[in-house]
Amino acid sequence: MSGLNKEQMKHDPIAESIVELIGKIKPHWKKIALYSGIVILAIVVVANWYANEKNLPVEAGRELAFIQTPEALNEVVKKYPETFAASAALMQLGSYEVQRTNYTKAISYFQQLVNEHQKSFLVPAANLAITKCYVAEKNYKEAENLLKRNLLYNRDHYAALPAQMELINVLNAMGQYDAALSEIQQLEQVAGNSYYSSTYSGLKEKLMRITGVTTNLQQQASSGK
Repeated sequence: MSGLNKEQMKHDPIAESIVELIGKIKPHWKKIALYSGIVILAIVVVANWYANEKNLPVEAGRELAFIQTPEALNEVVKKYPETFAASAALMQLGSYEVQRTNYTKAISYFQQLVNEHQKSFLVPAANLAITKCYVAEKNYKEAENLLKRNLLYNRDHYAALPAQMELINVLNAMGQYDAALSEIQQLEQVAGNSYYSSTYSGLKEKLMRITGVTTNLQQQASSGK
């Protein structure tokens, strides 16, 4: 191409096409350069965002490891909402409020975890923590509903046995002795001779006596009619 003069280029269709293209582009080169710059900038921004997204969990976890105050934990929740660190921070915030016996506030943190991080490993633990808050407030009916609705409808998770133990306590506190005894017997079938079932050996005997007394009273009442 460098050895061709203008006269020769007129008879070269490829050269003529290049010259024609350059002629069309030249008046608009500033716009083309601007658009090209925008495209390049967008590519750089997306690439940086993707790189940051991949590093966010590590960065969030590192930051969470070195903070303890409620204010800093709330910052983690706001700064890294899509990471596991956010759900872990909410769990810590709820636990902090439990220690202060501020159960209403604790429930709000645990519930936020459940609502905003539905796939988090911590969801069963958060639901169990909410139940314990209800029990602490002696709101046994709400605790029973939550256990049966969110934790014991499907028992294939790590919090299932602790949830069943909590349900036994709740039913016993509500005076539902037959139901509590039934849950203990089911716990024994699942857990065998483990710590879980042995914990309730004393309560089981007590409930068996109570339910036995209730049966005798019912029989006496029936025979007296």
